[in-house]
Amino acid sequence: LSFTIEYDLSKPISNPQFSLILYNYEGVKITSLISDYQENYLPDKIQGKGSLVCKLDNISLIPGKYFLTVKLWQPGHLIDEVEEAISFDVEMRESDSMKHAKYNSRFGILYQNATWHQGTPSD
Repeated sequence: LSFTIEYDLSKPISNPQFSLILYNYEGVKITSLISDYQENYLPDKIQGKGSLVCKLDNISLIPGKYFLTVKLWQPGHLIDEVEEAISFDVEMRESDSMKHAKYNSRFGILYQNATWHQGTPSD
């Protein structure tokens, strides 16, 4: 899953920090993605028109509607914020591991694939 943020800045921004906040349809915050807290290859200064991509290697969202808020910070200062910048729907896919699943929100806000096996007392 990837999110692309496009920007058009009238003046340069030094030390930009981007954040994406993901909410479900009930307004529950699922996660916050903050460029300074995660691996990033962003420039020390941005200006004019450009874009950046935030790529998630894996996120196990349950079916439903989601919203994304986007923020641009400079250290200690919020420059811009767009609440519910986008919305998207997640649908259950029919995979071998999910063919018997009847997953819904009463089980939690994330679906995590797992493997179960019988263990021994040392497991």
